[in-house]
Amino acid sequence: MLDASVVCRQMGCGPAKSAPGSAHFGAATGSFWLDDVECNGTESNLFPCRANSLGEHNCSPGEAASVICSDSIQVRLVAGSDSCSGRVEVHYNNSWGAVCDDNWDMLDASVVCRQMGCGPAKSAPGSAHFGAATGSFWLDEVECKGTESNLFPCRANSLGEHNCSAGKAASVICSDSIQVRLVAGNDSCSGRVEVHYNNTWGAVCDDNWDMLDASVVCRQMGCGPAKSAPGSAHFGAATGSFWLDDVECKGTESNLFPCRAKSLGEHNCSPGEAASVICSESIPLRLMDGVGSCSGRVELYYNHTWGAVCDDNWDLLDASVACRQMGCGSAKSAPQSARFGPATSSFWLDDVNCKGRESNLFQCQANSLGEHNCNPSEAASVICSGPIKMRLMDGTGPCSGRVEVYYNHTWGAVCADHWDMLDAKVACRQMGCGSAKSAPRGAHPGAGSGPFWLGGVECAGTEPNILECRRNRWGGNSCDAGEAASIVCTGHHLVEGSMRLCLSVVLLVLIVILLTTQLNTNHRSRRSTLEKSNPRCVEASGLFSSAADDLYEEVSL
Repeated sequence: MLDASVVCRQMGCGPAKSAPGSAHFGAATGSFWLDDVECNGTESNLFPCRANSLGEHNCSPGEAASVICSDSIQVRLVAGSDSCSGRVEVHYNNSWGAVCDDNWDMLDASVVCRQMGCGPAKSAPGSAHFGAATGSFWLDEVECKGTESNLFPCRANSLGEHNCSAGKAASVICSDSIQVRLVAGNDSCSGRVEVHYNNTWGAVCDDNWDMLDASVVCRQMGCGPAKSAPGSAHFGAATGSFWLDDVECKGTESNLFPCRAKSLGEHNCSPGEAASVICSESIPLRLMDGVGSCSGRVELYYNHTWGAVCDDNWDLLDASVACRQMGCGSAKSAPQSARFGPATSSFWLDDVNCKGRESNLFQCQANSLGEHNCNPSEAASVICSGPIKMRLMDGTGPCSGRVEVYYNHTWGAVCADHWDMLDAKVACRQMGCGSAKSAPRGAHPGAGSGPFWLGGVECAGTEPNILECRRNRWGGNSCDAGEAASIVCTGHHLVEGSMRLCLSVVLLVLIVILLTTQLNTNHRSRRSTLEKSNPRCVEASGLFSSAADDLYEEVSL
């Protein structure tokens, strides 16, 4: 099992479950390169283990060694200030346990930040920086190279072997997720891939670039599945540095950073080796058979068909993303077991695992589209709080001011990072304020005092509300009061309101004129009758006629 443990670690899988021999998975089809392998179980790969010289063996094809590993070890960050900082804990043997800070450094923290889908590591504090360990320690003496995709391939003591006290828990503080954009493409879902790091946009090298890598980019961009993964600067040569090289994704990651790659900025690429992607369009979402437009069975449109989402692992974080994507506020519950009726066709998503900050479901980690083991009674559903509320504060009128949205019973601002006229166009439309005149940044016209609920908003300009924009970052935004987004709109709805008021007044005047005309006509007819039947009433009738004529003339004017 010690040898098998090293192989499982090297493969990025979880602990070894068994180490079968005797060609358990079939006889060897070629030569044998290793024989008499003896590992101590802490190595990061097989080569440091004691063994015969490479190629020296006395084995037959039926003596091939095999391993059966667990899945990758899950990692979480506890008691931090946001989802990308905290005490490091790993899940093993059905419980969460801490990581000891012995030898804990920035290389180890970098791997955790990558595994969590956060940006580069900012620091690697020890000594229970985010609180003492509350259970056992599962890892000690961790030594990563910094390029691993998760903690398990790193060199370490055997799982559970440690000499640590509760006050020696390891922690990390990561940057946010690495931002990605597509440049020079035909639309918002194609182009040269660039990532933002060290305050600069840089390209991704096409070394080993393939459809699995492109799938992750398409997911991170909120686009549909990848159609192709062109290299050789298909959308133009890189114009700056390269930040990523030798990217190797499994295809299930929610963004590029958890993928195996060289250290950020380390590359051997020329401008003509820029990687690109061509993605399908964004995947639409709908809620079916619910009460109102903001509850129901979750379905998405793919391959010309609406299909359900399986409820395996479905929780409030996943429901929050679905509610946000639908413009329906926050999630109140995440019902499972076909609460709003069984799936009526196929399942497109299974094992969805959102962090809760994604702008749409496709950005969340999940099985490949269409890959599932679900029956119709396992359809996932959501019950949302209702359509998102938005207001403008401290402006010069009802159609200008600081943009605020209502969430978690509190009004909060929108961070101005990436805020531009396309975003303002959507916000003005959402407010019923016509088109955008400007998109002020930097707390114009006021700073406000509440939290920031939205950041990183990037709209195409055609969306009905800002929550449906292809990119936004919900909650936990690290903006200060001087970075609030604002809008100044044309205010068409006020003009339209004034026009409606004017039309109403004109219509009322016309009605009065018509009634007065009819009254005058009736009066003249009655006067003629009186003159013939009773001459003595002529004088009184004349006085009435004169008054009616004066009223008619005055109203007509």
